[in-house]
Formats: sequence, C-alpha cells, structure tokens
Amino acid sequence: MLCRAAKFSIPTTKMRPESWCPSRVGYRINYEIRRGRFSEKRRYLLEQAASFVDDELGPETTPVHEATRQGSGVQEALESMHIPASEALEMLDATGSAPLHLAVIRGHDHAVQELIDAGADVNCKDFVGLTPLMLASTNGWIDMMQLLLSAGRTRTGRGRSRCRINQRDMKGKTALHYAAKYGYLGAVQLLLEEGADSSAHELFGWTPLHLAVLSGSKGADPAAIEAILQALLDAPGTDIDAQANNGYTPLMQAISDNQLVALQYLTNAGADHTKIDRDSTNILHITALYGKTDILHHLQQMDLNGISVHLRDADGDTPWDSLLFTLEKPHLPFLDLRKATRDESEAFARLLRGVRDRNIQDDLAFLEQALLALPTNDTAAACSFLSNLIATKRKCGELDNAKFYEGIKKDLHANGQQPHVSTAIQDVINDLKEELASDPWGQFLRYDFWGETTLRGLESPDGW
Repeated sequence: MLCRAAKFSIPTTKMRPESWCPSRVGYRINYEIRRGRFSEKRRYLLEQAASFVDDELGPETTPVHEATRQGSGVQEALESMHIPASEALEMLDATGSAPLHLAVIRGHDHAVQELIDAGADVNCKDFVGLTPLMLASTNGWIDMMQLLLSAGRTRTGRGRSRCRINQRDMKGKTALHYAAKYGYLGAVQLLLEEGADSSAHELFGWTPLHLAVLSGSKGADPAAIEAILQALLDAPGTDIDAQANNGYTPLMQAISDNQLVALQYLTNAGADHTKIDRDSTNILHITALYGKTDILHHLQQMDLNGISVHLRDADGDTPWDSLLFTLEKPHLPFLDLRKATRDESEAFARLLRGVRDRNIQDDLAFLEQALLALPTNDTAAACSFLSNLIATKRKCGELDNAKFYEGIKKDLHANGQQPHVSTAIQDVINDLKEELASDPWGQFLRYDFWGETTLRGLESPDGW
C-alpha cells in the first residue's frame, strides 16, 4: 500500500499496533471525519488509523438515524428495519451515537418525543458515555432538557426508566458538570431543581463548582457566572472548599485560570484562602506562576494573612522562588508558563510582603503576650498563646516552626518559668522584627541561571 502522497513511502503490509485499539477510538475517528473538513491526505490517514480497530463498530447509519437527522419519520423508519424496535433504538451508528443522541444534537424536539414514545432509553450512552441529557446541558437547551427529564413520568411515556439526572460519562462528569462548565444558568438551575448532585466529583476530582469557575473562559457573562456560583453554593452538599485530586479548590482554580469574577465572588462568599494542595502549594505559589495584574490587585486588597510565604512545594520552591522561576527560566518550549511582566512582578512582591508582614505581626502579638505572662508565672496563659501560634503554623504548612513552638511549650509545662524559655522567645521576636524590616527583593535567588544576584531589569520599588 502506498500513501497517496507519493513521496511518503509506506510498507505494503498493514501497520498494526501491538495491541488493537478499542472501539471508542474508531468511533471518535469516524465522528471527526464526518464533522470535520480534512484534506484528502489527512482523511486517508484517519481512515487507516480506523482500520486498526478490531472491535466491531456500528453500521454507517440506519433508517432511524437518518430519520432523526431529518427530524421526522421515526415510526416509519422503525417499521422499515424489520427488527425489534428496542434494538433499532439502541443501535449506535459509525460515529458512536444512538438515534436519540442525534435528535438532541440536531435540536429536533419532535423527533426526541417520537423516539421517547417509541421506547427509546433516555439514559442511553454514546461511545464516550454521554447521555442525551448531558448533550442538551452542554448546549443549554432548556426545553430539550425538560423533555428528557419528563420522560417516564406520564402514562404515555414508554421509556425504560425515568431520566437519571446524576448519570456519569467515561470521565465521571454529570449533566450538571457540563451545564456549569459552559455557563448556562438556566440549565444549572433546572438540574438543581430536579435533584442534581452539586457535590459530585468527576474523574479528576473536579466538582460542578470547579467547572463553573472556568465558565468565564468559555465566554459566559459575568452576571451569569455569579448567579451559577450562587446557585451551586445554595444547593445542599456543596463544599466551597472542595478539593480536586490535585488538591485544588475552586478558589485556587480561579487564580490559576485568571478568572477574576469567580475569584471575587468566592472570596466574598467565604472561601478558605489558606488551603494547601497535594504538592504543598498554596495560593501564593499559584499566583506567582499564573496570576495576572487584575488577580494580583484583587488579592492585595484582601489583606490576606495566615498563608505561609516560606512554604516549599514538592519541588522545594517557596512562592518567591516560583515567581523567579517564571522570570529567570531558560527558554524551554515544553514549559507552558507565562513570564511575569514588570508590573506583575512588582505587584506580586507587594502582595507577598503584605502577607508576610501581617503574618509576622500576628506571630509577634502571640509571642509578646506569652513573654509578658512569664514574669507573673502565669504559665497557663503563656501556653495558651503558644497553642494559638502552633495551630496557625500547622494550618499554613509551617510544620517545623510548629514543632519549635511545641518544644518551647513543653519546656514551659515541664519546668515552668525559666530564664532560657524567656530567652528563646525573645530571640524569636528579634528575628521576626529583623525579617519585618527586610524586603523580598533582597532574598536569595534560587533560580539564578545567569549567575547574577539581582533580578534582571527589576529593582526594589522606592521606599522599600
């Protein structure tokens, strides 16, 4: 066999992978060929790839599939096939779709009703597990969704069962995931009213709330985004701080995808900004890597605290290291990270310093109160202040500091007021005050690829 582009010589024997491809690969190829506009060469290569599929695929089409494409004549098509109606209604064509899928995709309400009346299963799945309800939700077609959701509720509906609203596709997504992802407020509200699970996690752990955050990148209107977020948060079981498999919360997702509207709404709704993901990353790391100017300014205005500026992620980077990496990294095509602009770098430095200073001031308040309690032998009060400090350090991931303060607390419990305890606390206070007087621009540069000691072209802003 020779490729039609003669200059590319291909062996005459059919090239097969060691293990054959599953049927969904063949369905996907056929689906793309039918909907796409490919050159003759590319189409030929796709057809050859489809030949690697050993599983039997559905027929190219059937009379029922064609009738649904046209939007009428379903009953006549069923009678012409001379097979049980249930078999004809369930059959997938070469693109992996049942007749009901095609009717929904084409927006043929009448054909959908005909298929349901004929006994089509409203919960049927295509080659990737999508149901008719998911397809309607993806497009925000309220009337179509209501038609599918009402199947099986009346005596005239002869569907096998009522529409299962929380059914999942191969990626674990439900219809609510799709409606939220594409920013269709009416679809989200309808699904929630019908009992959709707002807390469902898909294959990668994303909830509908995570995907609603991303609807801004799909062109959703800001007012619709806010309304969708509110509808999901009002639903029973929704966790505003739900973490995906990678540990990201919806708030973290909003920052990494630069979705300002979602970020503002979630912070106003009380989302926890101190969460840490699976790789020991907090929102400062994420902001350093991805945050643009409007995101940075919003976070600055929040007067954040309780987030560690010293936390090292799985790669050993602090938030400051993460910023420097985007600035100083060599050009590597496989690293899809933006290079922070001067304004973004300076805005992040201000954000980082603000968080750091508030953290230090909180630490100083606890330590100074503990120190004041020691001369009066009020060890219970001193231990209480230290306990608050330990809890804060644990929550923000500074476990070494938490252990250090635990050591002081245990010593105080065991020996009471001793000079060395006061000295240890005073030493920490002095160190914190010294750090408070420094600025981030003077820190050690871990990513100093050019052997320099200052950021290229950037200086500490005036007055720092």
